[in-house]
Amino acid sequence: MQPSPTLRRLAGVAAVALALAACGDDEPGTEPTETEMTETPSGTESPTPFSLGGAPGLGDGTFTIARVLPETGALGFLGAPMIAGTALAIQDINAAGGLFGQDVAFLEFDSATDPTVALPNVNTAFAQGADVLVGAGASSITKSTLEGLSALGIPSCTPSATSGELSSLRTASKLFRTVPSDEFVVGIIANEIVNDGNAEKVVIVARADAYGDFMAEQLGPALGSVGIASDAIATIKYDPAATDLSSEAGQVAAENPTAVVIVGFDEAGPLIRTLLEEPNSLDPTTFYGADGVFSSQLPGLAGVSIDGMKVIGAAGSTEFNQRLADAGTADFIYGGQAYDCTILLALWAALEETDDSSQWDAANLAGLTKEGEKCTDFAGCLALIEAGTDIDYDGASGALEMAPGNPGGDSTAGEPTVSVYAVAQFQDGALTPVSSTEVDLTS
Repeated sequence: MQPSPTLRRLAGVAAVALALAACGDDEPGTEPTETEMTETPSGTESPTPFSLGGAPGLGDGTFTIARVLPETGALGFLGAPMIAGTALAIQDINAAGGLFGQDVAFLEFDSATDPTVALPNVNTAFAQGADVLVGAGASSITKSTLEGLSALGIPSCTPSATSGELSSLRTASKLFRTVPSDEFVVGIIANEIVNDGNAEKVVIVARADAYGDFMAEQLGPALGSVGIASDAIATIKYDPAATDLSSEAGQVAAENPTAVVIVGFDEAGPLIRTLLEEPNSLDPTTFYGADGVFSSQLPGLAGVSIDGMKVIGAAGSTEFNQRLADAGTADFIYGGQAYDCTILLALWAALEETDDSSQWDAANLAGLTKEGEKCTDFAGCLALIEAGTDIDYDGASGALEMAPGNPGGDSTAGEPTVSVYAVAQFQDGALTPVSSTEVDLTS
């Protein structure tokens, strides 16, 4: 989706061209923990970091939020609730009067789960006057945007990039995220398996990439922490680009699992179908999906009934998920997180009293979510800020209680220490919420 012409305040300002030379996957000395979402899609090159050309909208008096989130591509099937959550936040902000005497402007772009699409769109957003960024969806693309943003001191918030690496990147000085890193969801999955009485033999089926590798490594200790012996856990990797997964499905069936944990993205649909077909004939009521398959589209991707399968991931509160449903969005994964990204960026602007985000103090962000007077909506929080009151925003994705991601001069602006996790189950072909729990991640 392209921005409305009315928002193109700086038409004619050319976006700075991207260099498209390939770059390395991980910085020297860092672990390969690019764990959220996706590798660079097959057939594309990963662009080098880009320049924003001075971000001409900074300090022009109009606060403009850009979102670059997956409408299409490998994560397009997870993008709808994030996109809807951001739009609902803009609606609430402007219903409360906006900022600096006018509505907050909103620019909407697709990340396409592809850096050769996402990075030009980020450049275009800032050429058209953006002050801050909500996005990207994938950790790899979020990482790619940070050098250009960091050079100008521009804040960004991701609702779904869960790589642990993002906490310590030098370029993440004004990055914050409203979603916890991957290491936390595994404990929720392990508890669900035990509570269902399916802990006798657990098989982890994970895509063979950084995301799958990390999740599989984390799931082992998490399952052990709830009493599942190491010899009762098996891991089978699969090539996400493969068209025939019958061999891997046969290996899973041969383990006679009481629980199958699936770590994948949209390609997991055909994998699930193969697991359920003869001669494997596994039972979908023993299947548990990580956040990468948390989508109402999964039965269609599988092409067979997956009734009884559960999916687990970070989401919004039950009340906010209902808002998404009322807005016509069938899914809710990361929707509350996207809403809170947008609200917190606007509250941060109000606190700093300027739309020139390059002047904002990164140390102030975490303080908006703790140790102040409680508020739960933009209008109430804004009134407190304007009265000079320190606030504690509790959002759609939980109490947040932000803490710096990497203490020190290059710390990230904030990461949640409290978050909401949702469990949903496929029933009669539909994704139905089962439970929603706020979790203290420090305990």
